[in-house]
Amino acid sequence: MKLATAATAILMAAGSLNAAFLPAEWQSAPLTKAAAKNEWYFFPDDLGNSRVLVKATAGTKASFKLLTGGPPVWTDAFTSKINLGKQGTFVPAPNGGGFLVASQGNTMKVAIFDNLGNSVIETIDPNPGAYTGISAELDATGGLHVGYIYNSRTICYARRNSASNWTFTSQLIPGAIFIHDTAVVPLTTSNVSLYFTQTYTGVRTLWRAKPAVALDGRLYITWASNPLLNVENFVAPQLRGSRVGAEGRVYFFGSGNAPSWKLKRYSGIGGPIELETAGNVSPKSIRVAIGPDGRQRVAWYNETLKRVHYLKPINNGPDVPIIAGYPVVTTSKQSLTDLSGFHFTPDGTPCLLYRTTLATAFVATPREDLVWTGTEW
Repeated sequence: MKLATAATAILMAAGSLNAAFLPAEWQSAPLTKAAAKNEWYFFPDDLGNSRVLVKATAGTKASFKLLTGGPPVWTDAFTSKINLGKQGTFVPAPNGGGFLVASQGNTMKVAIFDNLGNSVIETIDPNPGAYTGISAELDATGGLHVGYIYNSRTICYARRNSASNWTFTSQLIPGAIFIHDTAVVPLTTSNVSLYFTQTYTGVRTLWRAKPAVALDGRLYITWASNPLLNVENFVAPQLRGSRVGAEGRVYFFGSGNAPSWKLKRYSGIGGPIELETAGNVSPKSIRVAIGPDGRQRVAWYNETLKRVHYLKPINNGPDVPIIAGYPVVTTSKQSLTDLSGFHFTPDGTPCLLYRTTLATAFVATPREDLVWTGTEW
């Protein structure tokens, strides 16, 4: 509660929005596609330079491209094929590689990329089913952790050790009508929070599980002495989890059963803090990125007003992001329009990756002739 009050006070003191976040001060560069239906993912190299992986949606082998050189001008570095037809979530690795987690042939897979864009496929969960709500994150040692939903009512968790072996577990959630999304937040190999949103008795709720190995040596999502935690009721479906140093965070929208959404952050201690009052709108994807000062920024797409909201901490203030502006406003009427990624270049330039259709995407950045010091972002 104290943090929430502090964030509100900071917002009031900040006054008007930052002029550097006016849409006229930003430029959007188009990205190429790999096929008719695509998704685009930020895939920085080992030096942190921006790259984009664009992958087609296909039944078997899918085309993909690696785009380099931007921002603002992007070129096709190469085109190849990958045995991973569906889309999922991409986690960059510190060495310039990355992990694309998605389902293929109704099993959970991961494409493990090296810095050059070469990849190998590993199976996470061989059990056939409909997998949705995929989230993935690296722990402090570089281990990959994955959260996902099986057949809409079972929550699943998997992790990969240094020997490239996968361990996975699942749990049917009693009373769940539908599980919507997950956010896995691993601090260490054994200290993991798995958040998920579900509809339960007519109310959409946010829960936290702490997957761990029990006394019998097996991995479980919950058990009698390690139960689920109800974080908040009356929430939107979408989540975004992240690890910032030794702190785990999950971002979500809550309404308190009122006709107005509020963007919130929960770090596992105390209650959620309010970051922005969004109003009676339809929020979509939430994205996060670490800025030049080492503090986290947040961006999300407002489908009702067709704009990207950008939140950042005030200079020399606490690590509590507040609304800075709306740098991207689209004219697209497509329901597929969404924010697909958020990334900072090594020189501190913010990059917002957004799509308007499954064949059209852009990276928005501050205009090249805009004079800025870096503290704006």
